[in-house]
Amino acid sequence: MRRESPPLVGGLVAVALLLPGCRSTQTEYEQIVRANAEARAAAESGRYDVAIARWNQVRIADPLFSVEPHLGLALALRSLQENDEALDVLDTGIEFFPEDGDLRRVRGRLLVDLGFRRAAEADLEVVTRAFPQEPIAWSELAQVQLDLCCPKLASDTFDRALAHEGCPSSILPHAARANVGAGRYLRARELYAGAIQHAPEDLVLLGEAVAATNAWLATDQPPPDTFVDEAIGWGERACALDPQDAPVHVGVAALLESSGEDGRAITFCRRAVEVDGLDANAVARLARLYARTGEVDLACAMFDRALALDLEPDLAATLAAERDAACAAVPSGAPGSEPEAEGAEPRDASAPAADAAVDAADVAAEEATVAAAPPLRSVLPMREPDPR
Repeated sequence: MRRESPPLVGGLVAVALLLPGCRSTQTEYEQIVRANAEARAAAESGRYDVAIARWNQVRIADPLFSVEPHLGLALALRSLQENDEALDVLDTGIEFFPEDGDLRRVRGRLLVDLGFRRAAEADLEVVTRAFPQEPIAWSELAQVQLDLCCPKLASDTFDRALAHEGCPSSILPHAARANVGAGRYLRARELYAGAIQHAPEDLVLLGEAVAATNAWLATDQPPPDTFVDEAIGWGERACALDPQDAPVHVGVAALLESSGEDGRAITFCRRAVEVDGLDANAVARLARLYARTGEVDLACAMFDRALALDLEPDLAATLAAERDAACAAVPSGAPGSEPEAEGAEPRDASAPAADAAVDAADVAAEEATVAAAPPLRSVLPMREPDPR
């Protein structure tokens, strides 16, 4: 837990406000102004030891002189990684200037860096009151709220940031993540579309947009087909940019499967299994796709391959039941259906089929399919306002 402010800070404030001797004379004031200017110049040139000494002189001579000595001293200490000392200086400065947005902003950011997000939230709320037209102020508050697992509150605060002209596009992905966390997928899709327009080859953005669309598909109100097609386009672009990204390949496969394009889904899923054969999600999805398309021998092999991985007990039980159902459909006389000769060693019927699923010929066929795929879909226009 964050330690409390020094116990004498409040007393010092009262003394400074009540005792005339704590306020400077004209000559002393001129000396304070000069020392403050020297401190500023020293800080700008990186001579933090000089800046710290001068600003300490100013704060001792007249703590109510201005915000700058408190703020500048804290920033100089932060530059030297003396965070605890910087926090003490900010605590004192805020006692003298409780509604100063700059002091609150610096302390809020420092508290975030130190892991005290709940305390930082209070400071950053003051910053939004001090600078209500500043998008960054709202965005920093929203990010802390998101880190505190309050996605709905964070998404509303991000909207406050996005409502201002000149809001940087870098806020869009963060706002999209907050809306995904809040289950506001329509708004998240709009924000991802805007972010991707600014950074069309950002692999993180493209992958997140695919994952968000798949999460949307799992809800009671799945997205329109046009949004799914849009997300497939984003996923195809990501796969083209990074053919080794197995999770995105699986995500695209899931979207294609939801659109009834099982053949293309198998292509992407097989590529994912080739890249990462230990990805249980990829192997299990490929097994189910093979089962649905009638490739029973390949389905059985892939189910066996998935069950050989380190799975959660519930998933393992589900896959085992699906395997039994799928493999029960293997016709007599099909590979693997003949009974074992008495006394013979058990044979691994799944190995040849598993190899066939991902052998070099399959890889070549997959590459040909991807090469012949239709052009990437273009980004759709922004949607109408969210009716929430």
